[in-house]
Amino acid sequence: MALLLLLVLLTPSLWKLTGKNLVRPLDGAFVNSGSPALSGFSWPEWFDNSFQSRFSDQINQHIGMHDFFVRLYNQLNWSLFRSVSAEGVVAGKEDMLFEYDYIRAMLGEDYLGEQILDRQIRRMRRLQEYLMRQHNTCLLFLFEPSKVRFYPEYLPTRFISDSENPTNYSVSLDLCQKYGLHYIDFNAFFEKEKGQHPYPLYTKYGTHWSEYGMHLALDSLLTYLRMFSGHNIPEVTIENITRSSQPQKTDYDLGYLLNLLTPLRCEVMGYPRYAPVTDTAQTESSVLAVGDSYYFNIFNTEAKSHFFAQHNFWYYNKHIYPEQYSRESLVEEVNLREELSSVDIILVTVTERFLYKNLWGFADLAYGAFFATSVEEPFYHALNQILSTDSWFNEILEEAKIRHIPPATLLEQHAAFMVYENDRKSYILSRGAEYFENTIRFDEKWSAMMLEKAKEKGKTPDEVIAEDALYIFKKNHPEWYEQWLFITQVKEDMLNTPHWMDALREKARSNYLTLEEMMQLDAEYLWAVREK
Repeated sequence: MALLLLLVLLTPSLWKLTGKNLVRPLDGAFVNSGSPALSGFSWPEWFDNSFQSRFSDQINQHIGMHDFFVRLYNQLNWSLFRSVSAEGVVAGKEDMLFEYDYIRAMLGEDYLGEQILDRQIRRMRRLQEYLMRQHNTCLLFLFEPSKVRFYPEYLPTRFISDSENPTNYSVSLDLCQKYGLHYIDFNAFFEKEKGQHPYPLYTKYGTHWSEYGMHLALDSLLTYLRMFSGHNIPEVTIENITRSSQPQKTDYDLGYLLNLLTPLRCEVMGYPRYAPVTDTAQTESSVLAVGDSYYFNIFNTEAKSHFFAQHNFWYYNKHIYPEQYSRESLVEEVNLREELSSVDIILVTVTERFLYKNLWGFADLAYGAFFATSVEEPFYHALNQILSTDSWFNEILEEAKIRHIPPATLLEQHAAFMVYENDRKSYILSRGAEYFENTIRFDEKWSAMMLEKAKEKGKTPDEVIAEDALYIFKKNHPEWYEQWLFITQVKEDMLNTPHWMDALREKARSNYLTLEEMMQLDAEYLWAVREK
């Protein structure tokens, strides 16, 4: 008996020596702790327990049969309790799997606020109009569907809410309609098609649209482009549809993340195959897509060469495909103006989960490549940097929840601090004398001195603080002060000149700008003219 127990205890170590895997390696993203090593030992890390914690993680990851034991643990949890061990995966009714981030988005917990979304949609609208007029380039915004919105009836009860909070999706949709931005809403399309097909548009254990659902969406997209893009887009037909209960591509992507010993039984799915296009003259169009993993289904389909002569994909507005398959290719290294001007069709495509990413900064970067921007632009880029950092954004959401304030308020504060640290000139030109006034007010000793000074001069504290703020501004940053003062005075002149304001309102409307943005831009332009 003791020998048997010893053999059981030694089995993982003995199996480790074989170098073989008992089961398929674990799916998903993991942090590799490295091989167990004492070389990293130090007394400070010993006493703060960081060495022990790291060494324990290394041992756990490299123990023999590690992946088998993880899968066994996950399988028992799932089979006995329908409990999911995969981070971010939620088991719904009838074992339907969802990703939590889509639920969070539908509940409005990652809502950016209307001001941020409004600027993004206005900039997209101006780009859309300009690119079509100047370069015959069709820019189209695609709202990819969400499984959570498609199957709300399968959500766990704890996520069902009667209150309708504003969401990035609902507000963006309203803003597209308000400003006339051309778009396709695949959430609405999928809802209309629900129950009308012999194959699922979303599989039970996938998070993306099914391969069949993707082909429906692609057919709808091609129809739209044929009608409105002004470019040749071929009509395509499905040659056949293969029926299979063996999932392909992303039709089981959440199932893989469960890391079970045995795969889950899937429904019958449909896998269309397109007939080749006979008229190759219809496939002359070039397409650039900027988007997320949903679009990878389209980009990686074997049929893509049937539709477009050239097809590039900027994944998360960062990596350029297909070049990224063979070498690192980054969007930040290309000439944005040339790239966007040289293609026939631009698709900006995003699912609800990623709407908080502010299109990964695409709208702001593309806008800046074609149009003048103001001193406020560094604040927008700082905001995009925060939104691209998941841990940072999640911390802001948690803090906003604790303090009962909108996340947008904290986002603006964090972005302002970034600009203050990295671009002091832009920060001071934007905030002007207000920055120096706040510096005085938030300093207890300085503020007390201002109270005494106000009494001596027979003025209010606000008047004295404003005077000292201007004095400090002028003394410490004379050139910035001169520029800020000129722009401030020009804007005051605008406000006091009715016909000037009428012209600015019309100019702002035609350029999809707010009146404040238009005034700032024109004032900065007059400053630049003066300097020349």
